[in-house]
Amino acid sequence: MAASRSLRLETMQAEANHAEAQRRVRELDEHYRAQEEAAIADFNRKLDVITAQFEQQRADLAAQVQHSLRVSIEGVLREKRDLEIGLLRRAHEEQAGARRKDYEEERRRCDQELYKSITALITAGIGSPQSFAAHTQATPTAPRQQQSKDEWELRQPVFSARPPVTPAQPIAIAARAQAVLGHETPSSDPAISAHTQDTRPIPAKLAPKVDPTQKRKADGESNDQSPAPTPNRVKRTKLEDATPANSSIIERSPPPARQEPSERVVSFDQVYGTPGKPAQYKHVIVQFPNPTGDFYILRCDEHGVHFGEHPLRGAAKHLASAQHGFMSKAHATAIETLGHRVLGCTKELADRNNHDVLKAFKNGYRAFNANNLSQTKRAELGFPPLDPMSHQKATMLRKQPPGITNPVSCRFYVTGGELRCPVLILPWGDTSPVGLAGTLADTGIFSEVTEDGQPTGIPKPPKCYVYSEHAGVITGIRGWAKGYEDGGPLERKREFPVLCVEDADLDSRAGSAPVQLPPSSQLEADTRPSGSASAVPGLSRHATPQPPAPVTAPEASTPAPEPTQRREQPPPPIQLPPPPTGFTPIRQLKTTPLATPTTSAPNTRANSPTLAQAKADTPTTAMFPKPETPILTPTTAPPAAFVPTMDVFDLAGFMDGSTEVFRSSAPGQYLRLIDDHQNGVLTTASDAPVALRIEPKKVKTVERAAAQGGTACVVTIVYHGSEEAGAEGEPRTQTLVLEKARSTASGMLNGVVHARRLCRRLQHWNEHIVCPSPGDDSKPVQWRFDSQTPAVTPAVTPGAVASHAGEQELK
Repeated sequence: MAASRSLRLETMQAEANHAEAQRRVRELDEHYRAQEEAAIADFNRKLDVITAQFEQQRADLAAQVQHSLRVSIEGVLREKRDLEIGLLRRAHEEQAGARRKDYEEERRRCDQELYKSITALITAGIGSPQSFAAHTQATPTAPRQQQSKDEWELRQPVFSARPPVTPAQPIAIAARAQAVLGHETPSSDPAISAHTQDTRPIPAKLAPKVDPTQKRKADGESNDQSPAPTPNRVKRTKLEDATPANSSIIERSPPPARQEPSERVVSFDQVYGTPGKPAQYKHVIVQFPNPTGDFYILRCDEHGVHFGEHPLRGAAKHLASAQHGFMSKAHATAIETLGHRVLGCTKELADRNNHDVLKAFKNGYRAFNANNLSQTKRAELGFPPLDPMSHQKATMLRKQPPGITNPVSCRFYVTGGELRCPVLILPWGDTSPVGLAGTLADTGIFSEVTEDGQPTGIPKPPKCYVYSEHAGVITGIRGWAKGYEDGGPLERKREFPVLCVEDADLDSRAGSAPVQLPPSSQLEADTRPSGSASAVPGLSRHATPQPPAPVTAPEASTPAPEPTQRREQPPPPIQLPPPPTGFTPIRQLKTTPLATPTTSAPNTRANSPTLAQAKADTPTTAMFPKPETPILTPTTAPPAAFVPTMDVFDLAGFMDGSTEVFRSSAPGQYLRLIDDHQNGVLTTASDAPVALRIEPKKVKTVERAAAQGGTACVVTIVYHGSEEAGAEGEPRTQTLVLEKARSTASGMLNGVVHARRLCRRLQHWNEHIVCPSPGDDSKPVQWRFDSQTPAVTPAVTPGAVASHAGEQELK
């Protein structure tokens, strides 16, 4: 009787402890929920304050500032608003993460105490833990605890920086008494204590006793004859005598636990391919860590990206992109995230695969990358559309330098680069504020004009604008095109109409601009030599542009204000000069150096470009993209001598001495010589079938002769005997046969014209070269094509330094 009373007291104490543990858990959840709701309400309140402040500032601008300035100031205010919202959101997420961490630690301690109370409640009516462990075969574990909807939402708060906690895994409790208390000797097996220390405590409830004859249904269901579950009340298990009739074990198998992501594996045959089924994509196999690690291939199945000859580098770069949230570039991260382990691969198999793959890359194979596909093609292949902000704009913002995208009209900016030229931003409409009568279209910026002032048609205008047209003629700018508007993905590619300011009477740049710019207003820009510039400041793009200083003549004795004084001074008002009666002459280069091409193209010709001298009393206004090669602005008056530019010559045949080196076998097949405009050396393109080199300083004589009635021409080059001698000690000769007459976009071209141009070209770089008069028709050079046997008879002309007697066959 006393033992029964002590057991009841022990049970009552265990139930009280369990109820207290449940109460602490509820209080903790309610406190955390209240904290999250208060934090979200505070975040929304601060967000409303920032938005209201921005709208109030916009309203004030609309009533006080002109439209030309309002657009730029609104852009600065909008960026300021976005920055404040981003800082507010980041602070909220950090605070939410800290609260979440504290909540999880406290919840873990409460769960520990709750599980201990459940364990004590189970063993309250048995006696000592050693006796209970001796009479049980299954360690008591926790059953499934169905979480309410509120608790599940609580574990996933808004703006949580940490992943949600995995819900408690359902564990069933199965207990079977082997003997009544006192019938057997207590065992000393510490099964329960060891299990309690190794297993994380989880809130659980005891399952009600079920008759062994009833069939156990699936988890979450109940039999019609089973007693109704009591979720809010826990009762201890009633122990009965263990007899062969009722000793069946009532077990409740736990549901399968959540499986971790399986390892990404692929067989070697799938990577390398088989004779009957080649691999769809080629991959380089890497060993990580080298040289004792496993073999992997790297690919991103989520975005459809495969990598080339250096897969680790490519994978690290892809992970560091916006598509993966700018992850680490560590190779271990690349292997862990994008690596696929190759089964059955050895060092020899990997070397064989890599040898074939690298050979395929050299032959032109390119790794597949779905990011290079169009949106339509991506949709056909099942890839999601690219996020313009996370892919295109993020890449553009990283690669492009900061710059002004909303320059103020009627204001001077100093361009950057080697050509530091002051430019004046022209307004879109009336140009009288900058001293030009009429509108922007009256300046001729939208049409090309010949030397006599006649329009030649409308050029291709910049595509960043939407234009207003009348009868096919552009009359003005209506606004920005799609994508170029404020905040658009192409905002940094805008182009602006400008007026270049130069003075031919000045020997240096000092004082070339008729304004004095303070140091804070000196900007750098991508140069547009003909009057178009994209203003890129040297200051931050987020800074508010300062108004220009009053238009005054530059004074060398006026010291520049200190940065501290300049910040304290109020910005001066905009003062525009009266419309001038004329403009100072604008200096322009006479020639434009062009980049030397490295490859040839069939049926094309690049003739020497010649820039016409601009009129001295006319300002230059134009809009077109930046040239590839920057134009160097001279600091002194341009020299009167001719500065040669790059040129090319197409040959139908070439002979070195009496050996035929090249011969055109089909129409349109030529050997292209490219002139280096720096030293005049003639060389062939990198993809030409024959490598040739002609140096003007080593040439002694160049003579030309017409052939076939002017449809072809032969140029014979004779070198100095001391430097370029043949096998028999005679001067080395080269024979160049120019193409037959053909019609091009610039008119009819023939070999005689190009031969004369080639001779003059060589003589320009070496004035000591002798160029005899061309041969007459009585002794033409014979040159036959296709089915005819080619042969060349050098023509003997008066004054020729070197000639060859007889005929030379072109083999």
